[in-house]
Amino acid sequence: MVTLNILQQSIAVITSFNKTVKTILTISMFCLIFVAVPVYASEEESKVNIDADKLSYEDASGIATAEGNVVVKNKNMRMYAPFAKYDTSNEQIEAFSDQYNEVSLLVDGKKLSGNKLNYNVATRRGVMSNAHGKMDAIFFKGKDLQVMPLDDAVKQKLISTKQRKKTEKDDLVAKWLDVESTTCGFTNPHYKFVAKSIIVIPNKRVIIKQPQVFIGKRMIFRYPFDYVAPIDKREKSGNILPMISYDSNKGVGIGISGPFVWDSGKITVDAAYWTDDIWEAKLKFYQKIGEYVSIFAETERTYNKDDKDILWRPRWGVRYADANGWSATLMESQRELVETEMRPGMDRRYNVWRSPELQINSPWFNDASANTYFRFMGIWGRYQDNVEYVKPWVERIGVGLQVYGEPTFASAAIKPFYNASYWYYDYGSEESTQKVGDAVVGLRWNIGAVELGTAYVRRWVSGASPLVWDRYLDREDIYQKVSFSIPGKNSYEKWTVSVRGAYDLEEDRLAEMVYSLAYDQHCITWELWARESRPDDDFSIGVKFYINAYPESELSLGINEIYDPFAVPSGIKRRNDR
Repeated sequence: MVTLNILQQSIAVITSFNKTVKTILTISMFCLIFVAVPVYASEEESKVNIDADKLSYEDASGIATAEGNVVVKNKNMRMYAPFAKYDTSNEQIEAFSDQYNEVSLLVDGKKLSGNKLNYNVATRRGVMSNAHGKMDAIFFKGKDLQVMPLDDAVKQKLISTKQRKKTEKDDLVAKWLDVESTTCGFTNPHYKFVAKSIIVIPNKRVIIKQPQVFIGKRMIFRYPFDYVAPIDKREKSGNILPMISYDSNKGVGIGISGPFVWDSGKITVDAAYWTDDIWEAKLKFYQKIGEYVSIFAETERTYNKDDKDILWRPRWGVRYADANGWSATLMESQRELVETEMRPGMDRRYNVWRSPELQINSPWFNDASANTYFRFMGIWGRYQDNVEYVKPWVERIGVGLQVYGEPTFASAAIKPFYNASYWYYDYGSEESTQKVGDAVVGLRWNIGAVELGTAYVRRWVSGASPLVWDRYLDREDIYQKVSFSIPGKNSYEKWTVSVRGAYDLEEDRLAEMVYSLAYDQHCITWELWARESRPDDDFSIGVKFYINAYPESELSLGINEIYDPFAVPSGIKRRNDR
């Protein structure tokens, strides 16, 4: 249990922080709107209307006062407060709360509240005291939210002179003090993140000052550096954190994992020592060189349990990915560890050289009338797959098609689906070709509180590859899945038990069993799983964690690449009723 608790805490730190950073970017930009609107809006947009139970204006002082149900609004925003005043001599706006109501700012349906708002239109400096709000599924609260021009931020050493030169001169910088964030709506959340301050540079980056991670009231970890995240929704960020894991072939592993991030790139470092006297390391470099183009270089020292070898495995290349879903990757690699599931529970690993390889993928095209998705794929490369002796390089070219669908005639109780792909590979001669077709046909349905799934998996292989790692086998399998939930101690808690088995029809045997026990703790879910691979006589365990608001961002410790015929292909938006 001690080991499990450590694993759980490590996973919570990594996954929750990544997703929270993304939302901090969004809400922080929202907080700046109350500053940006009066500065950059058109005459029509900047026209302000004030409504209140009582309005007054003093000619001598030039101060306008509004009391009781104060509403200040223009085309872009609304502000609500019990009391507000505006000094026309210095363009200072102040809004105050009382014992019943706070100062609230509403922009595009998003709400930010605090005890007091003080903003100067002329100097573009402002503060909201004890600011809090909600964006997406994340709750935020902190102390003063300050905004200021770039020059002020440089003087206060919030940003460097170099960063100042890379930022638009009219941009404002925001500093939010003592910020807490969580997706848990309870007064005492199950987890939260605390940072002394967050610096936001609009359209550029967010600087998070040494954040702390809490599970309940207990601090688990303090990030030792300032975390810098680029404001780019297409890129995922992370953080350097301690890591602990277990692998039946290597023992217990302890190490660190995470990236150093800058505006247009990052370096990711992973290092671990295993109790079976094995150490592994990964170093990955990524850099954008254009709107859609990036370069990468990686090297990793990893263990291959099939060959009992541990080698450095470098690879490098260039990648193109546009906003429409088209992508292409040109790369080279040496001794790359490639894992292939030949049949259920039968995994094989090979050392592969690519010099070079070009992959091209189309976006997913959608036939809405049939609720069907399809995409095209292409690949060309030169390969070797040996370590102990030299073999000639083999040239391979392949074209493929993948189709996924959920028929629209599906009832509420029974939901059929299918997932099929076809690849044609040519190795330079008429006698050297390989055709691989994969098909999955299945059903998802419920019987009361019990969720079930059945899938028929078939693979047809014609021809053969001269490359060992590229040789596929025919397969015919039946997968069955059963899961049910049990109420927890509290009304918001539940336990879910799931069992999935794979029967190999080719070999006439039960080939694989996957068991899981999940605990839904209102805002987060822990999952302990085990996999029994009977052909390889292998047994593995792992732990998963994810925030319930973002289930797609789960993180796993242990072997997490388990084939699941019920999974929806990456890139296809999940249906709410699935």
